Amino acid sequence: MNTGGRYCAQAGGPITLVSAASSKKQGNAGTFDIDLPLDGSGVECRQGALGTATSIVFTFSDTVNSVDSTSTSCGKVISTTANGATVTVLLKDIQTSCDGSEVTVTLTGVNGDSGTLASAAVTFGQLAGDVNGDRRVDGADVQSVRSNSGAGLVTEDNFRNDVSGDGKVNHADISLTRAARGNSLP
Repeated sequence: MNTGGRYCAQAGGPITLVSAASSKKQGNAGTFDIDLPLDGSGVECRQGALGTATSIVFTFSDTVNSVDSTSTSCGKVISTTANGATVTVLLKDIQTSCDGSEVTVTLTGVNGDSGTLASAAVTFGQLAGDVNGDRRVDGADVQSVRSNSGAGLVTEDNFRNDVSGDGKVNHADISLTRAARGNSLP
């Protein structure tokens, strides 16, 4: 920018990935998000019904106009949608084919108002039953699900205990968590 011999930095800077979350509809209780830290430590613990899609929501520092391509290390990409500063990637089959695995979702060529980001990726563990997010399913997870069982529709405080994704914490969630006991992420 020409300012009569003085340098004036452009506001905002280049586009960057700010945060990511896994978002799922859980029966009639609503849609709930699990934060996925950008350091790869996040865990998606909800199995959901067979064929249920998982949305990975990327939030950027600026408006995203388009994404050149999207890939995943496990499961299938159904769609990629940019809306303002967020990009939502709809994934299929991660609950069944990726359980016990690390999943990486990569956006290539993120084109924003302030330029293009070559790529942005989020990695998270898919581990049904790991309701406390410590990367293993153990007695603490089973106890948490048991103590939240029968409370009606899930809320922001207990939705992770709804492993089956039907909107309620019940016997099915206890059974799924018990069956997964001993599983862990690498």
